[in-house]
Amino acid sequence: MHTYYLGAEEVKQYAKDFIVRLEKLDDNFPSVWCPIGQSGENITVRLGECLSKGISEKVSLVPLSSNKNTGEIYLEDEADAVILKGASVLIIDSAVHSGKSMYHAVQKVEKLGASQVASYSLVVKRGSFFIPNFFSLLMGDNDRAYFLLDSIPNNRMTPSFGTFRKLSKDDAKQNPSMFDSGLPSMNKTSWADLWYECVSKLSSVYVYEQKSKIHGFVSFKVNNRSLVIDALAVDKGIQKNGVAGSLMRWAETCARLNDCCEVSLWAIKERIDFYRRKGFESTPQELILGDEEYTLMRRAILYNVENDVNDFCSAY
Repeated sequence: MHTYYLGAEEVKQYAKDFIVRLEKLDDNFPSVWCPIGQSGENITVRLGECLSKGISEKVSLVPLSSNKNTGEIYLEDEADAVILKGASVLIIDSAVHSGKSMYHAVQKVEKLGASQVASYSLVVKRGSFFIPNFFSLLMGDNDRAYFLLDSIPNNRMTPSFGTFRKLSKDDAKQNPSMFDSGLPSMNKTSWADLWYECVSKLSSVYVYEQKSKIHGFVSFKVNNRSLVIDALAVDKGIQKNGVAGSLMRWAETCARLNDCCEVSLWAIKERIDFYRRKGFESTPQELILGDEEYTLMRRAILYNVENDVNDFCSAY
């Protein structure tokens, strides 16, 4: 996984180059610009700053909005439909993940009578099925891009104090019993059991500790392009303090670093809502172990995955 930070100067240079190429279209220069949403409008402002005054006066803006659930594209002002008829149009967005919004935007303006349509995006994900005519940065599906920020954000773990680290063989020797997670079956697991999983099955176990006492852990392994979380537990005395969420985010970061396209886990019935808030979706697969009921849950970690994740992974 790569994270790209594009400051104002980098974005400005991309914009300048694009405008030079756009102005070379001469009579085919698109006089109607259609930014998609607020992010598209932000990039449009940067592009407009690079236009010469004579040309900028010829450009009309027709903002578009999109319904993320249905993929439908709307004119923010229906009265703008008349502007599109017979016009050369440029669709603009800041980032293309699956390409769905931009593709539907092209279809929308063509339906409204645009004579020809070009498209531009600052960032395009490699797996997008729609490729704009112009784009600045092509990046991997697992990569991330941040741009036009006032400052570059740091990654962080919550809480801000305590230690996040890998489980070690010393933990297996010195800590015979686990903390009380409130889940009987989990409390039967020992640090020695988890260390055995690390050595024999190449599992990764990360723990959270305070003053040399472990209060939480996550265990996972990578299987092809899927990261499987075997266990996640936090001492019930510090639950709801953000530790479980941070351990989950770290597992997802490791999934991206290993080019995985999903994270999966078996969620106990009482914790299903917690995982749903983290973006996981339930599957029909269930498991009953004594008094405990589990459901297999999965979360796609690629923006452009719209169909079954297994189908997507099998394509690689």
